[in-house]
Amino acid sequence: MAWNGKMASELLEMIRGKMPQDRPGSLPRQQYADILAFLFEKNGLPTGKDELPAAQPDLERIAIEIPKP
Repeated sequence: MAWNGKMASELLEMIRGKMPQDRPGSLPRQQYADILAFLFEKNGLPTGKDELPAAQPDLERIAIEIPKP
């Protein structure tokens, strides 16, 4: 996967720059974090007990690590 080893902040910014298609970047930052958390969960990535933070510094500390099958 192209995102393996990248930081969650990078993926959030990519999503934010493209969604929604007619008004990229128009959602509250927490909504983008919620979308990111949904994508992580649906792709089998480990989830924590707390809500995924929306703050850039917090997301810069979360590495995307795809578990090996």
